[in-house]
Amino acid sequence: MADFELPGYELYERIGKGGMATVYRALHLNLDREVAIKVMDPAMNSDEHFSERFIREARISARLVHPHILQIYDVNNFDGYNYIAMELLGFGDLADIIYSSMQQKTIYQIMEQMTHALDYASGRGYVHRDIKPSNIMLRAKNEYVLGDFGIARAANSGTQMTQTGLMVGTPSYMSPEQAKGQQVDGRSDLYAMAVLCYEMLTKNLPYESDSAVTTAVKHLTEDIPTLPEALALYQPFFDKALAKLADDRYQTGREMNVAFLAASAEFDDDQVLIEAVATSPAETEGSAGSGERTSVAPMDQTRVSQTSLSASSSSRPYKLDGTSQRERLVSGTYAPGTQGKGQSSSAVRLLLVAVVLGGLGFGGYTYWQDQQRGASVDLRAVTGELASAYGAMNNDDLPGAAAAFHRVLSVDSSNGAAQQGMAEVGTLYEAAITQALQEQDGARAQVLIGDYGLYFSDSGKWADFQGALEQMGEEKRLAAAQSERLEILLGRASQQIQEQQLAEARASLDQTRAIDPDYAGLQEVREALVNAETAAMANEERWADYTPGQRQEFEDAIAVANLAMTENQFDKAEDSLSQAARIAPEMPDLAVLGDTLSAAREAATAATAEQQAQIEGSLERADAAVAALATDPAQEQALAARERQQAIDTANKGMVALSEAQLDVAQQAYDEVAGTYPGLDATVELKKQLAAAYINATREQIQVRELDRAEEYLALGLAMVPGDPVWTELEVEIESAQGGGRRRLGAY
Repeated sequence: MADFELPGYELYERIGKGGMATVYRALHLNLDREVAIKVMDPAMNSDEHFSERFIREARISARLVHPHILQIYDVNNFDGYNYIAMELLGFGDLADIIYSSMQQKTIYQIMEQMTHALDYASGRGYVHRDIKPSNIMLRAKNEYVLGDFGIARAANSGTQMTQTGLMVGTPSYMSPEQAKGQQVDGRSDLYAMAVLCYEMLTKNLPYESDSAVTTAVKHLTEDIPTLPEALALYQPFFDKALAKLADDRYQTGREMNVAFLAASAEFDDDQVLIEAVATSPAETEGSAGSGERTSVAPMDQTRVSQTSLSASSSSRPYKLDGTSQRERLVSGTYAPGTQGKGQSSSAVRLLLVAVVLGGLGFGGYTYWQDQQRGASVDLRAVTGELASAYGAMNNDDLPGAAAAFHRVLSVDSSNGAAQQGMAEVGTLYEAAITQALQEQDGARAQVLIGDYGLYFSDSGKWADFQGALEQMGEEKRLAAAQSERLEILLGRASQQIQEQQLAEARASLDQTRAIDPDYAGLQEVREALVNAETAAMANEERWADYTPGQRQEFEDAIAVANLAMTENQFDKAEDSLSQAARIAPEMPDLAVLGDTLSAAREAATAATAEQQAQIEGSLERADAAVAALATDPAQEQALAARERQQAIDTANKGMVALSEAQLDVAQQAYDEVAGTYPGLDATVELKKQLAAAYINATREQIQVRELDRAEEYLALGLAMVPGDPVWTELEVEIESAQGGGRRRLGAY
């Protein structure tokens, strides 16, 4: 437990400590969600501007919403403690495993996910500046998250959240330009990522020393180390990734990751190139750099007792208290008749002055003003402006009232009535702005703050209001980005359920629930997952009395039936279903596929009948045409026309055969007409469709590993269209299926 309290949180235990901050496991009381809270060392407050810079830059960094960047929930200051509330991770960090025996595929995953995250941050103008093993944490198996972005800074920012004299970053991973204190960009983070990659592969850092200064100098001056023989294929990659000049390195994370995968092409995914070592040279006590460690240890599920903090406590600034001002606001304007008792008197006095002035007239007002101060001003103008100001206030027109009072004060700065009226207008503006901010009405708050600044820019509250408006905008943008992420996670979960990837779907839903347990649509997808899991469990129970071989044989028969139906080979599909029924007749898949087969057969029969009717009609018309020509003395023309029509009919029969997936019949029809009428439109169309059918048939046979049959279809298609490059592609696919090949990780 901490010896201090933060409003809205219950602190459980300390789970990490570094040179600048301490991390606690805590409960967000309102949301009933466990979080990690990073509390900066109060000693940092010796810099009077530190809190302001810390909160401003940390809030900006909270804009970064990415699957592989630690999510920030809250940034605030309370009782001298600057803190960040962030996602709580319980699976350790890269520092825990980096000196273990790491398979190549683990390194591929880390490089792919981190370079993607760094590209995202760099594309939005942010530089992490402290890439190291303890800042790369695990959210789940094979899912890595880049943490400590809460103290990153914009690439073009002139501010720095550390105290003057403190080194920003860890020298063992620091780029040459960062070590020299120069302006840095995303390429500096990629340099640090290359150092970390070198460490994962070799179990050593490229540059090491007993002091931070010496380590930084080595990054600036020493040659890039030569890799051991087992890793020699990676040498060109590191020669560029660790170049001294940023322009000589990889310019984006994508470029870097592609080059790394290319360098690793000769290694297997499961291969371990360098075995584990006993000790870690990096990030030990007294090593170069800050040594700050903020990774979160596995969570203890036992909660401590509630503290005295109230769940209703709030650290949000500018909250409108239950004062009389609150009662005087109607949509942020002055509302007559609803004033609080203490402030109504001032407005009444102003109205009484107006009444008195009206009764006394110009002469009376002149006498009154002369008695008050003897100044020489245009009293007619002052009287008119004051009357205009009072009228504007009674009409809830704060801008009009402020402008009129300001005009009076511009010619008579000591005018008591105008001074009092302007103060009243300022108070009403402040209450209206506060209410607009509370109601999250950014458009109205912006207008009110702009008007307020015209006359009260010297007030400290104006700057506060501007800061609160900016914060509200950032919070809305963050909420929108978070909503987008939740939609992505829910969509991914739904897709995974459809693909029967139920464990992955549950992980996606757990991530969604961790962000917002009440998010719309979450319950619906969770119910779909439960139904899918129940169905999967029932299916497993049905197979309990069968051997694995019987199950595999059943699934193979079902796959063949599905493929046969797509090719309109209904007899083959029926035979496969019968084979499956002999193995496991009670399986529900059989009934579903049986209905599907019946419907497909009926549809194909109807289509064939329609096409046959069209052909017969065409033949009748042709016979009529030939009969008419036969009466002509030119008998040769009649015979030629009939032969041509017969060729068209043969080609059409070939097209019907294609629709029924009878490729051999279609081929026979084509051979019959191609010799005598190769240029006939019907012949050309049959050739085109037959070649396309051979392409599809070849691919389908590759999928079901009927490679001999695939080669037959390929040869037939190649004979028809020898110059089409698709045959070369299919030949490569067949060779790949015959010889196998190592599957690499997913694309960047």
